[in-house]
Amino acid sequence: MMGTAGGRAVHDHDHLPVAGLTRRRAMGLLGGMGVAVLAGCVARDETVASDTVGSGSGAPQASTSTAALSLTSSVASSAPPVQPTTVALPWLTPPSETGGPFPANGSNQNGGGALANVLDKAAVFRSDMAADLDGSNRQAGIALTMQIRVGHTASRTAFAGAAVYLWHCDVGGHYSAYGGGMNGGDFTSRSYLRAVGVTDAEGNVNFTSILPGRYQGRAAHIHFMVFSDRTLATRLLTSQFAFDDSEIDALYGTNPVYAANLRNATYNSRDNVFNGGVENQLLDLSGTTAAHAAINILVG
Repeated sequence: MMGTAGGRAVHDHDHLPVAGLTRRRAMGLLGGMGVAVLAGCVARDETVASDTVGSGSGAPQASTSTAALSLTSSVASSAPPVQPTTVALPWLTPPSETGGPFPANGSNQNGGGALANVLDKAAVFRSDMAADLDGSNRQAGIALTMQIRVGHTASRTAFAGAAVYLWHCDVGGHYSAYGGGMNGGDFTSRSYLRAVGVTDAEGNVNFTSILPGRYQGRAAHIHFMVFSDRTLATRLLTSQFAFDDSEIDALYGTNPVYAANLRNATYNSRDNVFNGGVENQLLDLSGTTAAHAAINILVG
């Protein structure tokens, strides 16, 4: 069943306060392994598979080797980066998850009769994903900077040259590039909150965005795909990143634009995708109105 609430699609399917030292950071200090980052969004029927991908081109984005995800109560472009605390984090192996109904990778229609595909646009190779591909329509919300570290499963060494495609919903729970009732309106002409980055020699890739919203049936999350290289010809993984429930609520509480997200208390244990557990895709968060998030992922 699906309805609407406040212009946003509603579906039947698809806790610790934020602090300076998180549970996983404490564990990392004891058992040290490598460092890295990332973060999440939304709710609709997320059982749709996304198997076809487009091709893209463009210069890879530079990245740093320290873990950094900063969140502040402002538009993404105006917040200075927060200096992270470099601590050891374990490598995680995220499970394969659905790409949901809004992947915009050429695998389905946009609700208006055309294929939804941003991966065939050179501009999708970018680090700042808070606006449309042409730089317009910048999204308001808590600023979010991200770094993901990607490693090879077998060797647990840096995966240089891998391409990471991220996408997530806006504060209202809408996805760019799609229209129709399921998405709560017509966003077919938009391309915000989508980007591809290429990992550097250390396996790191950086993005700037906003903290995603959430909607009924889904806890806060970010979708991602990992490809073997920038041609996007070989996809290695489709999955999603999750947030700690109490930490995401604390961050939402710092900015009134997320008031509806606080009322929509869909948590990981009740999420139609995450209800099997999120330990291998959970972002490490610390901070209050400004935060760091970190994760190391293994693929291939």
